[in-house]
Amino acid sequence: LCADDANVRDIIPQVPKQIIRYGLDPNAQVRAENVRADGTRMISSTFFKLLHRIKIAKCELLRNLGQYYKAQESLKQVQKSLSRYKALGLISFEVQEEFHVCYISSIVLRGKYANALTLHKELLEKRRAHYGARHPKIASSMDAIGRLHLARSDIGEAAKYLEDSMIMRYELYPTDHP
Repeated sequence: LCADDANVRDIIPQVPKQIIRYGLDPNAQVRAENVRADGTRMISSTFFKLLHRIKIAKCELLRNLGQYYKAQESLKQVQKSLSRYKALGLISFEVQEEFHVCYISSIVLRGKYANALTLHKELLEKRRAHYGARHPKIASSMDAIGRLHLARSDIGEAAKYLEDSMIMRYELYPTDHP
């Protein structure tokens, strides 16, 4: 439910089912950021991230169910939407990063591992420049690169990236971290 509307906020205590509050309100569980008008619609980087993660998950599910044509059509929609969003100029690093992750996921879904590997390595360098040498997102990038090397049967390179990722995560997170 939209937490920005006073009338909606008034009825929230009366709703018997579990709800998720969204909007600009600081108490919203999903808070809109980088809000911008696009014609008659308002868009934000937060909703962009959630929407495209869901769409990519749907594409993966369709592919895993053997519905390759539907997965490809969904990917085309995702790519069109991502390109449009980028053109609107919502260009925080985090949004650009999410754009790249979604785009790379769409390439992996098509089985283009070499292209995805190149893009993941570019993303890794951008993340290092933005976050520094040691950060959870650096470890995630190294893990993704390692998994792509595995998919390409390049065991030596896969082991190098996966081991570095595991060591970094071990150093960054306490042993009781979920």
